[in-house]
Amino acid sequence: MNIHQKFGRATRTADSATFNVRSAIAAAAALLGAIGVAHGQTLAFTFTLSSPANNTLVIPNTEITWTITATGDGTSLGLAGFSVDLIQSATNPSTMSIPYAASVPTALAGFSRPAGISNPSPDGVSPGYCGTPVGPSNHRNLIEIGGLQNTYGVTGGSIGQDLAVDQGIARTSTPQVLATGSLSAPQAVGQYRFMLANIAANALVSVQTAPAASVAMPADIEVLGEIVFSVKCIGDFNTDGSVDGSDIEPFFTAFSNGDPAADVNLSGGVDGGDVETFFIAWEAGC
Repeated sequence: MNIHQKFGRATRTADSATFNVRSAIAAAAALLGAIGVAHGQTLAFTFTLSSPANNTLVIPNTEITWTITATGDGTSLGLAGFSVDLIQSATNPSTMSIPYAASVPTALAGFSRPAGISNPSPDGVSPGYCGTPVGPSNHRNLIEIGGLQNTYGVTGGSIGQDLAVDQGIARTSTPQVLATGSLSAPQAVGQYRFMLANIAANALVSVQTAPAASVAMPADIEVLGEIVFSVKCIGDFNTDGSVDGSDIEPFFTAFSNGDPAADVNLSGGVDGGDVETFFIAWEAGC
């Protein structure tokens, strides 16, 4: 039996756009997890979303960087596979298309095709491991970041070519970076929230040398963190709800006095850069 047969329906379409890594994780656990269940183990991982911009005030077009990490409770040999979505709250003032994750971390190379098992590239350039934007062009969440190690002991042709299973990925309380990326703060003012959703993960129970199959089973998941930031309208300096000539005098009064409110470019100081930022925003209407 080859790896495509072992994966079942999900893997028979692994080289097409219909491949679904979350289904592959479930299929892998169903096939290889029975031995792990017999061990009576409860395996757990914590997935965390974080950003330096969390709980801050930003201006439009500010780069918001994000990181997804995982930690384990030490009861398994580490992650065998995972999938996670990065989504935007339905209550955000405006929607956006979340860009791909930046790259596949070196330690996770065995989770990304061709070495591992992951979704195909959505654009022919970015690895499928880095997520697939799904939704209308102006409202796309980043779906199914991640992939699986090949725990089956046989290769799958264009995927699962690495038969050496890596132990220790997110096994302990030391955070393992799974993905990093960035997005640009929208133009519309207000509070924005981004969070993790639809997480699936398998844990390694035992690792064998190919062609013997290693054993993985479903893991319990805890989710921590979200990204919350607020976008301010720089041009409306007097906060009366409109951008007009009445905003200029209050800005220059604050600027002349070195008032931190005049630090509109959020550089940490009040200087000529704030004047330029203010007038660009003022002329743009926000």
